[in-house]
Amino acid sequence: MDEHLTQLLAGLRCPPDAMGLAWLSCLWDMVDAGEKAVVALAGTAAGRRPLGRGKGGDVTVALDGAAEAAMLAVLRERSPAPHYLISEEAGELGGVGEWRVVVDPVDGSLNAKRGLEPYGTTLAVASGPSLRDVVVGVVADYPRGHRYVALAECGAVSTRSVDCPGQVQDVELILTEMGRPDGALFRFRDMGVLAGAVGS
Repeated sequence: MDEHLTQLLAGLRCPPDAMGLAWLSCLWDMVDAGEKAVVALAGTAAGRRPLGRGKGGDVTVALDGAAEAAMLAVLRERSPAPHYLISEEAGELGGVGEWRVVVDPVDGSLNAKRGLEPYGTTLAVASGPSLRDVVVGVVADYPRGHRYVALAECGAVSTRSVDCPGQVQDVELILTEMGRPDGALFRFRDMGVLAGAVGS
């Protein structure tokens, strides 16, 4: 098992069961493979080359395709159990078994295409078809090197160092003003939100 992952596990409320640990190890290796594929293409013309429209509805570009191919190769090799696969690019690839593996190969594709932060990946494994069945999640912020891991009932941990409130020197306030907020749709997501939700 990866040394960084082993260190992270020490921060959980309880140790994961054998199956949770096996899935987490598989997802961790998928993140490694995806990162190698994406970082090489981020911000390049080759990485922005359109491949078609993904099942999630967005245009799939070369860096999306490369990340997905690398991750799914690891999943095929390291999966600890039969599973049903859902990926943002390829869609529902089916499979058998109670386990559901959900893959967003490049979370933040627009930023990755431009070579801007943040971008990474979001992966989850569920023991059934609903969100409450998620047992493990991994979110990675590739440019910053942060990984967030959550296991149901065991908590969430991160490789990210977070300053204690007493150490924060400056507070930055950001305001957004829109002329017609009722006519605009927007959303804000911070990397690691899924991991925090799964671990609680």
